[in-house]
Amino acid sequence: MYCRYCGSELLENAKFCTVCGKPVAEEQTAVCERVEPTREEYFNAYSFYNFPYPYNYDYDYDDRGSASEIPPFRSFLAQNILLTLFCCLPIGLFGVFHSVKALRFQKTAPYEIAWLQGQIAQTVFWSGLLLGSIYALYQLVKLWQELPALLEYLPYAIGV
Repeated sequence: MYCRYCGSELLENAKFCTVCGKPVAEEQTAVCERVEPTREEYFNAYSFYNFPYPYNYDYDYDDRGSASEIPPFRSFLAQNILLTLFCCLPIGLFGVFHSVKALRFQKTAPYEIAWLQGQIAQTVFWSGLLLGSIYALYQLVKLWQELPALLEYLPYAIGV
């Protein structure tokens, strides 16, 4: 039998939960099976106020509510660092923040939360790369437009 407040297993004929200290209801004294929550219930129940959530699964749910293969986890830390150095500083720093958060959650939180942070870091990386590429293309077009003036000035610059 399990505590209805924290989900921990109760001792036989217990009046109070040994983990959270809440009283055991009279109708709860009968033996009952633990029901696994659906994916939606799992995500709705998680918050930073009740962390760590007692259901720390190492598998994922598919649309039918049954266990399926775990999606791969990537933090995109290296990509976001390179984005910060070579392309777009503010967006890259935001991506590094979410990458580090994903790596931290991988060790301390449910896998789904770490995976979602990795997805955010991936989205930030690709959007930063896209915006940086558009800006670089804009600078090339601007340089191309100024090229005739630069070529006209070139003989004077090299002293010919």
